[in-house]
Amino acid sequence: MLPFFYISGFVNGTSFAILGLLVLLNDPKRKLNKLYFLLSLAVTFWAISYGIWLLSKDKETALFWARMLNFGSAFIPIFFCHWVFNLLEFEEEKRNKIILILGYLATLVFAISAFTPYYVNRVEPELFFPYWPKPGILYHFYLLLFWFGLLGYTFYCLWKAYKKSSGYKQIQLKYMLIGMILGFGGGATNYLLWYNFLPQIAPWGNSLVLAWAIIFPYAVLRYRFMDIRWILGRTGIYALSFLAVLLYTFCLFFINQKFGTVISPIIIGVFAVITAILLFLYLFRFFERIAAKYFYYTFYTLQTTLANLSKKLNQTIGLDKLTTLINQSLLDSLKLDKVGIILKDPEKKTLQPQQLVNLKEEEMSQILQKEQGFLPEYLQKQKKPLVREEIPFLIEEIKRKEEKSRSEREEKEQREERIKLSSLKEEMEKAGIALFLPLLVEEELMGIIILGNKLSQEAYTVQDLDLLTTLTSQTAVAFNNALSYSEIEKRKADLEKFYKLTVGRELRMIELKKEIERLKKEKEKL
Repeated sequence: MLPFFYISGFVNGTSFAILGLLVLLNDPKRKLNKLYFLLSLAVTFWAISYGIWLLSKDKETALFWARMLNFGSAFIPIFFCHWVFNLLEFEEEKRNKIILILGYLATLVFAISAFTPYYVNRVEPELFFPYWPKPGILYHFYLLLFWFGLLGYTFYCLWKAYKKSSGYKQIQLKYMLIGMILGFGGGATNYLLWYNFLPQIAPWGNSLVLAWAIIFPYAVLRYRFMDIRWILGRTGIYALSFLAVLLYTFCLFFINQKFGTVISPIIIGVFAVITAILLFLYLFRFFERIAAKYFYYTFYTLQTTLANLSKKLNQTIGLDKLTTLINQSLLDSLKLDKVGIILKDPEKKTLQPQQLVNLKEEEMSQILQKEQGFLPEYLQKQKKPLVREEIPFLIEEIKRKEEKSRSEREEKEQREERIKLSSLKEEMEKAGIALFLPLLVEEELMGIIILGNKLSQEAYTVQDLDLLTTLTSQTAVAFNNALSYSEIEKRKADLEKFYKLTVGRELRMIELKKEIERLKKEKEKL
């Protein structure tokens, strides 16, 4: 039975090391990613030490590694709490700042004490474990303050945020709660033997710590959590390319050896290195195309659409053709249930629905005009996509600004903006709109692209939004050119009409004068 526990320790440690590194590599400057990396590092330290401790052959070595794993575990609660506070944007609240400061100070005290008998007193046989640790007096305070106090409060914050949230954010928090219960709950089964509570039960829940390393990537891939989807894919591509090159190199040496070392090992080594580099570059591009097409299909098709549209936009001048081209491209690439384009009328200077697919013109006009045209005004000010599922967080951010407002006027403006955003979110939900993409030309809003939900019900990833933002910057220019062309054509038609009317009248007058002159001459003859 013992191998199960030390193997699970190494598996847990390896899994968290990889996961933490992936999150950090995704955006090393982002504080949220740094905190998650530190959390993963603490779990890795605890888990690897756990495995080594169970492999110890004598009491002194076992005691050292038992204290080492508890040194690592001392940091897990505070790093997890800090990460959650940062994720929920609670970190700047005065109460939570005090909790974090006190938490880090207490963690340092416990970590420094980890190698003393006051924290881990001794090791002794328990069940089939030859050297099981027993707590010192400080360990009781660690459990009381961190496991019951800090983690209990963190769970409360997560639960409270979960109840208030909606959409994909609520699903993210749900997975966090499940992961927290399984991860910390599984790890807590170790304390049954620490305190001889239910001494016949081994810490089988220890393997559940791995559940967090499984749930977290699933939440990433399915619900845009911390946005490491792309780097997970890239890591897999690098690994496959490296393994393929390794297999190729092995085959070269094996075949050469099989035929009695026909070629010198030095020559075959140089040849293998040169060809392996070239082969790696080819395989990387090959696996990247495969992964993009079959595992990141939406992103791949959107990327392809963007490349194709870039060529077609410059070749399409007609406004109707351009609108149809963009709508159809977005529907096909993102697999949407609805899409629409709204453009500013050059004469009236107001936004008017241009072409809508599965959207009602009356609803769109109502959304545009509601709250004295709040939506166009907001997009003009923010100059970035407005995602329906992110509106609650925008409202929370405005609330915090409202609390810090120094004047009644600022407070009133922020309160009004918060109310209008909330009302807009309801209208978007009612109409089935997922996001608005502003079309900007020289910082001026000249239109809006409306996107509905994906048929797969997946959330829009950060990569999706980045590509769509690039797309809108190109289409805005194309639409502006098409509107200008349309305006020129209209003016040309008006001039031609005017010319026909004016010139035609003049010609008729000339003909009439000629006819009068002819009649006069005929009269004179008579």
